[in-house]
Amino acid sequence: MDLKEELGNFLDQLKQLKGVESVVLAQRDGNLIEYAGIWPSKDDISNMSSAASTIYNLGIQMSSQVLKYILIDGKKSKVVIAPLSSPLHPSLKEQGIFDDSYEFFITMIAQPQINLGGLFLQSNDWLKKIKTTIFTSGTFKTALINEFNINEHQASSSLDLSEPVSLELEKILKNLSRAVPELYFAYIVFDGVIISRLITKSTNLRSINLDNTAKMSYSLFQIANRCVWLLKKMKADTILLDYESSFQFIYGLEKAIFSVEIGKMRQKLGLIRLIIPQFLQRINKLIQDASGKHISLDNTMNKTKKKRKRGKTTELLPPTKLALFFKLLNEEKYEEAAELVNSYDTNDYVIENDSLVHWTRVFSIRAGIRPWEASFKEKDLMTFKFEKFTKEEFLNKADSEDIESLYYGNKKFLKKDLNLIFNFVEAPAIWLPMKFAPLVIQNNEVSVYLAPGPAKF
Repeated sequence: MDLKEELGNFLDQLKQLKGVESVVLAQRDGNLIEYAGIWPSKDDISNMSSAASTIYNLGIQMSSQVLKYILIDGKKSKVVIAPLSSPLHPSLKEQGIFDDSYEFFITMIAQPQINLGGLFLQSNDWLKKIKTTIFTSGTFKTALINEFNINEHQASSSLDLSEPVSLELEKILKNLSRAVPELYFAYIVFDGVIISRLITKSTNLRSINLDNTAKMSYSLFQIANRCVWLLKKMKADTILLDYESSFQFIYGLEKAIFSVEIGKMRQKLGLIRLIIPQFLQRINKLIQDASGKHISLDNTMNKTKKKRKRGKTTELLPPTKLALFFKLLNEEKYEEAAELVNSYDTNDYVIENDSLVHWTRVFSIRAGIRPWEASFKEKDLMTFKFEKFTKEEFLNKADSEDIESLYYGNKKFLKKDLNLIFNFVEAPAIWLPMKFAPLVIQNNEVSVYLAPGPAKF
């Protein structure tokens, strides 16, 4: 059996895996080695191999970390690009066979619902066999790779952002960093130029040139978009670059991209996928307004305020759906939880860790009943005493009230916030703090933490 036939058999085995439609094996310079699956023409396979090679090399160049795989996600398909990185058997090294983890890579085109973890688990042995066969054949010379040429000239963006819009974009990125504790950096790129950025203290600035990384990210997304359009007549929604100790996400926006790098130690991939889209909607709206409709942020905010005065605030999930949302979140069924949230108009809330947080940041909602006893200890070990009431007892307990607020000693709570919470927390137990601490409203399904405001004296 010759080399081409042997590799073809291995790729056929990969194609037999559930959800895999076609497979391409190539060298780092884009040299097509073998393929499996149905393609319209040999030119299409060559074009795919060349485009995947460019994406692959950009992914390697964008970080000093080891690249594990690249995932291009769209509505009709998933495209996985991964190096043949499994180490060679020690006996081969003794024979003088040099191991290069990046020299060869595989591209798998799969159905959109495929389980990525299962795919890697099932394909691992075949990828090892492919790599061993290639390296022991002695047929392929090391490819010569030219790094992505970055124009160091700092171009100006064609998007003219007003100061309110720029400040709002910065605010969104800062809120994202609070929701995702291990965020290293985030940036928005319009026509290849960064228009907003955030670099956290945990980022090692010596090892990264954010402007260059942003240009490469923008190019990578553009190439990937053209690639999947030729393949499936679809747009790329998201690109995930899985590195040794971090994830980098690239999202397509209207004439722009949004990219963020997040460490792996404190965040699960599924939860990150659920959190980020909550912020993307607002980023995309601001960019659309600035680039096309030219609606100012001030006008947008005024319209929102007018709607709120008329009482047309965004409705939260109904109580039964809210309980189901947290149940799915606790079971780590993140995609189902996202679909549930997206089926309702919930733009007034963002997801932060295991909580739903209102846009005003006045109250947050968590799943289940919390173990409130007689006190609540803060980080400084100060203890705040609580009194427990029913809803009726709590309302009657107020020292005073006006049209908008209820007053309890040196604390006040807005009636509109309380009414909104009472709409979805049925038959609540209420824990009133004796000092300045959150009010806790809870039943068996959810616990709500409501921040008090200072009372008027």
